[in-house]
Amino acid sequence: TICQDNVGMYLKRSIRLFAKFSSPRRRIKSPTSPSRLPISLARKYSEWKAPAMGSKALETDQRVFALLKDKFNIQNDEQWYNITADDLRSVEGGSAVLKRWNFSASLAIMESIPPPKSTHKWLPWLFNQLPRARFSWSSIEHQKEYADWLLHSVLIARQPNQTHSNDVLRAWYECSVSDLLQNRGTTLAYRYHLNLHKMLIQLYPNHLWDGWRFSPVPKHYWTYLKGDSSNLAPSESQRLEAIRFIDYCESEMKVNGLEEWNRVSFEQMKSCVPGFPARQWSRTLRDLLKIKYPTSPN
Repeated sequence: TICQDNVGMYLKRSIRLFAKFSSPRRRIKSPTSPSRLPISLARKYSEWKAPAMGSKALETDQRVFALLKDKFNIQNDEQWYNITADDLRSVEGGSAVLKRWNFSASLAIMESIPPPKSTHKWLPWLFNQLPRARFSWSSIEHQKEYADWLLHSVLIARQPNQTHSNDVLRAWYECSVSDLLQNRGTTLAYRYHLNLHKMLIQLYPNHLWDGWRFSPVPKHYWTYLKGDSSNLAPSESQRLEAIRFIDYCESEMKVNGLEEWNRVSFEQMKSCVPGFPARQWSRTLRDLLKIKYPTSPN
């Protein structure tokens, strides 16, 4: 009886295993949007190429976008930035257009509709859905394209006196991380851990950036400027930036030479450099002065 029970148990187990491995595999449905793609397939979307458009496909796109324009009462080109994939599906033939253009409404608009006259090109970051086949925040080139747009369209427009300046990049000193967050640059801001100084060094490497002029001053900036806490000598780039800082302060506060620094108070330093640290400010200033005046007595 015991042997019969064991044989029956092994037989049932064998049947279950045979059914499991002999059944046809379930087909994996192709994803309908880049956000649902596995990482291995998402890379292919960045290499996606526009399809060859025949006359029938062009007529279909024109008809669909005409229906879309009437349905959502689009009066100017900038309103196209608000169109989503669901809006495109809501009109007849919209699903076919989405499928043709990589399931991206923004990509379909960029490839099928003339850009706004104000910018002469489509700005990918202004769409509700980023056209991943044409724009990526991981690309330094695309990051700089956005930064240039923000500089000329927002920052310089806010500071009319910078328009005629030889160094328009100075407008970034009046910028804050909130300017990126409020102008579709949230992803870019977090790629640099909300550190505007770090971002600009990466995007404009040929420009000398004065970290003390940003508001707020980058975290650990003063420690970096005077050298690390292990009493090692500062690097050449740190030394040159520290000298630029002292030169800037001397120019702004009309200080001529090391001896006149004795009359400088914390209030004057705070007025000249709002981000100057209040804690142990005299020690920080002394360390920076030693870098410019290395032969001076302590």
